[in-house]
Order: sequence, then C-alpha cells, then structure tokens
Amino acid sequence: MYKKLIITCCLLFSTQAIAKKEALLVGVSNYGGDPRNDLMGIDLDINNMKRVFNSFGFDSIKVLYNQESLQIADYLKSYARNLNSNDTFALYYSGHGSFVADKNGDEVDDHKDEVLVLSDGVRNIPFIDDNLNYYLNSIKARKLIIFDSCHSGTANRGNSNSKIRVKTFPSKKLDAPLEKGIKIGKDIESGDYIVLSASKDNESSLATDSGSLFTNEIYKLLRTQNALDSIKENATYGIIHYAKSHKRKPHHPQFTYSKPEFKNISMAQYLNEKPQKNSLQNQLDKLVNRSSVEKIYISNTKLDYNTGEFINFRFNTNANEG
Repeated sequence: MYKKLIITCCLLFSTQAIAKKEALLVGVSNYGGDPRNDLMGIDLDINNMKRVFNSFGFDSIKVLYNQESLQIADYLKSYARNLNSNDTFALYYSGHGSFVADKNGDEVDDHKDEVLVLSDGVRNIPFIDDNLNYYLNSIKARKLIIFDSCHSGTANRGNSNSKIRVKTFPSKKLDAPLEKGIKIGKDIESGDYIVLSASKDNESSLATDSGSLFTNEIYKLLRTQNALDSIKENATYGIIHYAKSHKRKPHHPQFTYSKPEFKNISMAQYLNEKPQKNSLQNQLDKLVNRSSVEKIYISNTKLDYNTGEFINFRFNTNANEG
C-alpha cells in the first residue's frame, strides 16, 4: 500500500510542477465588402501582445490572423480538453465588434447579443457572446480575457483614407454566424478570471495605423507593477487624451474580475499566483481522502517543488507510522 501511495505522490508532484501557460491571439484586419471595413494596425496589436505574453512566461502562444480567425472555436475546445485548474489561459482579440438579435432571451436590457466579427476576407461572420462564453467556461484554467473591439452596431467608420477608424461593424451586413444554435454561456463563470474590454457596450473602440488605442495603452502598462485598477485609470486617461486631440469620441475601458481583490494586484501577480486550493498540502489531503491513510505530513517547511527535487513526507495509518 505504501508503494502505491509513494508512486501516486510522485505523479502528483510532477503534475503540479509543470503547470502550463497558453495564449490564443486572434486578430482580424481584412474584412469583406467595403474597403472601409478593413482595420489598420491589427498586426501591430498582435505583435505587441505576443511580447507581453512572452514577458509573462507563456509556454505557448498561438496566433489566428484574418481567415484563420474562423478556427477560434476549435482552438477553444482544445484548450478545454488540455488545460486544468493549475494552468493559465489567455485569450486576446483585436477586430470589429457588433451585435445580433438575442434569440434565447438572456439579454433582458437591450435584447442584443454582442459578437466578435471574424472574417475570411469575403464573409464577415459573427461569433456570438453566448457561444464564446460557453467555451471559456469549459476551460478550467485561470483565465485572462482581453477584447479590443467595440460592442455597438454603429457604422461610423469614416472614409477609407482615415488614419483612425472605429472598430464597429453594422449588424445588417453580417453573414451567417460561426456556429448554428446558441449555447448557454451569457457570462464567464468558471474559475478565476479577469476580463479587460476596450469600451463600454454602447461605445466604439478606435483603431489607428499605429495600433489600436486600448492595446497600445495596456501594452505600456500591463508589465508594470501597478495594480490593475490603476492600469485601468491610466489606460482610460491615455485613450481620452488621444481621442480628444484627434477630435474623436473617446471610449472607456472596462475591467471585470471574478474576485474583487484582483483589482488591487498587478498583472504579473495574477498570472503567476498559484490558486491556494492547489497547494501541496491540499493536494496531499485530497490523496488521503481517496485512501485509508489518515494523514500525510510534509516534513519540510517548503511547499513548492520542481521536478527532480526530493521531498520528505510521513504517513499516519491509525497510529502505525511508516
């Protein structure tokens, strides 16, 4: 029995030591129809966010650009299969946002579902928020979600030569949705998460030939040790200053947290923080619950270990120690 427990403990410690950090970056600049639908600076957004996630030690960063964006659901399903509660997952999207009529009655305020507008350069395809949140809830990892798009249906894009465009898309010009049917997923509800959005639901986010305003601001700020609430305040100030100086209507970033205390920590703290429920002692306690052993004590005071390190522990089996 002791041999079985020792083998199980070794597997447990190894699993804990190799927690994964994976990111999916989705950018769409080439849209179908009117050339004014296209967005500038999206490639710069993607490159900047790759640098951010690299700086936070992400092991895998996958980019879906333009027509590849239509693969987003398949990738989200894969993350749901392969990531667990010890892991970290980040999703970043930069492109148009829009809305479609709510078909399942969960949007009681405006009766509209917000969508990400994906495109293969010909069709402009909405990915409905219910379906997106359904997939995000299926991913057990700690989550960071960043949307640099707007959620209004305003078509106020300006002319094709403008160096500033709003990231909205008229709903009447959308093609068929990415997926048939609506899944239940109005909100992100599972596990720890932080959602950073570029604007309020009724606002239009701005893109420029030097990158989207929101992404440019958080690119400068996320890697600082500032608390997330401070980052939100500074990003908002930067966007308002730029928009007003260019005679554009500013938008206001929205940050949402699964726990109120997250607003007081830095992004580095959030991405590197290990959930308390998965501490080494708690993992051992779970092991005890599945066996006849009363308790497994950690002899060392150290709780974090890397693969290959030794740990001393002691079994208590009804006063018969081993």
